[in-house]
Amino acid sequence: MKILLITIDFPLPMNAGGVARCLGIAEALAAAGHDVHMLAKLREADTPPALVDELSATLGGAPVEVFSASHFPPPAGAAKSAGRWAYAIGTRTPPWVWTAYSRTLAARARALAPEFDVALLMDDHAHQYAVDLRGLIPTVLDMQNVFAASWNNTNHFGGESPSLPAKAMQRLAYDLIVRWERRVGAAADAVIVTSADEATRFRQHYGRTVDWVGSSITTPPLVADPRHAAPHVVWLGDHRYHANVSGLVRFLRDGWRPLGERGLRLQVVGREPGDEVLALAAELPGVDVLGFVDDLDALLADAAAAVVPVWKGAGIKMRTLVMMGGGLPVASTTVGMEGIAAVDGEHARLSDDPAGLATAVGDLVADRERAAALGLRGRQLILDHHTWDGVIGQIEAVLGRVARNRS
Repeated sequence: MKILLITIDFPLPMNAGGVARCLGIAEALAAAGHDVHMLAKLREADTPPALVDELSATLGGAPVEVFSASHFPPPAGAAKSAGRWAYAIGTRTPPWVWTAYSRTLAARARALAPEFDVALLMDDHAHQYAVDLRGLIPTVLDMQNVFAASWNNTNHFGGESPSLPAKAMQRLAYDLIVRWERRVGAAADAVIVTSADEATRFRQHYGRTVDWVGSSITTPPLVADPRHAAPHVVWLGDHRYHANVSGLVRFLRDGWRPLGERGLRLQVVGREPGDEVLALAAELPGVDVLGFVDDLDALLADAAAAVVPVWKGAGIKMRTLVMMGGGLPVASTTVGMEGIAAVDGEHARLSDDPAGLATAVGDLVADRERAAALGLRGRQLILDHHTWDGVIGQIEAVLGRVARNRS
């Protein structure tokens, strides 16, 4: 097939879960022999041309066209913020969608569309291009989160004790999300979500059955050796995602202190840590905020365990796959393990209580032999069910179906 790939997040460097899924799918489709062509909006204005060349080489020499940042910059100041929200209300579209949107990319996609069999829109905010491409080419949305389902389990405005105006903003944003998600879903020929739970959520909100393909990773090397590692525990995540931060803060406040006092160290890895996390790290024993690290494999090799303390959000967590795939024993909440058929005590340790999660982490560090065996069983679960080589056929089947149907 000739497949047009569209993303609003240029996937290199691979430093976030969303771009990891985007790159994994694109690379697997190219490796399977499909003729792919990528249109990508740059995340950073100073992205070097060498990274564009590297991505093209990763995709077997496929064309990669990049586009500059949006004509709708992030709000700055009260007046600009009000203007963005007014535009969002008028267009029934969340303001952050327009922040990520490129008119130039949209025009190029429309021009290329007749040459391709199908278009795959590879991250959530890229789904706006389904409206631009309607009637020109069969389109498939790869939906990493059903936003309408996950939005209301976190206070995006006003923190844990929102004011009445903050609650009103929360409701307004939710209404815009529902309207937009319904519209782009209707414009597409198929929708892929990341788990059976997410497929149920989509059906409950929009009355439509969708395909699901679990998130996966490139077949990982075995890097962890918890029997001989330092008493380090890894937390991995993007601090710009609310569910990551709220979960980390809850775990730090309600679970971590006894472990830190025992000499364990929590290595908090991820870009742009915020003030609340930095303040707690300064207050609690044994917390190291590392920010972004270049060599994640080396970090995992020097760790005894990992923790995924997330109580909000939905879909498969790429960080869970990465850490389990590397052989590191993981303690997680059930939300952090969504879409992964892990059995407590067999493939990972599971607890939905911060203190219970801390106990699980402490057990993993205390009994290294048992933890190492659990880590290997968890890794095998990922190898069996969550590598792109193993699941790309499911995505190919969806793409082929919509291309044939349109023909």
